[in-house]
Amino acid sequence: MSQLTRKDFDRSLLPDVAAFDCGDVEGPWCAEVSDWIKKPDGALLAIVRYKTKVWLYYLPDGRLVGYGSLGTAKWEWPGIDSPKLKVFHIPFFRVAREFRGQPAGDDQVRHARQIMDDLIGEARRWHATGIEPVVTLYVDERNGAALRFYRKCGFRDFHEKKLASDTTAGKFNLGMVFPF
Repeated sequence: MSQLTRKDFDRSLLPDVAAFDCGDVEGPWCAEVSDWIKKPDGALLAIVRYKTKVWLYYLPDGRLVGYGSLGTAKWEWPGIDSPKLKVFHIPFFRVAREFRGQPAGDDQVRHARQIMDDLIGEARRWHATGIEPVVTLYVDERNGAALRFYRKCGFRDFHEKKLASDTTAGKFNLGMVFPF
């Protein structure tokens, strides 16, 4: 397995993400997701304003595979038979086009799964209660590949958020939660 290494994202790594291309051309989420990591009012602002952690993931040879982010929500998950739990949120997660489905082979853990497992593991470390943390994310309901991936990682649908922009009117972002 090609093990990924993780670096905390900061301004000094902007050159690494300048050419980042998630390769999505089939949906309106494409530019937003690729550009979030590159723009000053994207990831860098989220780090300062919301205390979001953003990491870049690299192969041993130094090539950037993707990025992931994790923050805490200002609300707690209501437990039925347990105390309320802190909620963690993954605002953005992406793998570069050239690394989708990689590494190949049945015995290999795909890069996307390695990054998602790291984000969930980080939520577990932050939570540190012995109870599974609640982790949420939003995904465009039309992004079938992302929905399948997140469900395979253990996320479940929990609500829809109607979008109101000109290009997405009448469409929904699907809220997903782990575990459920």
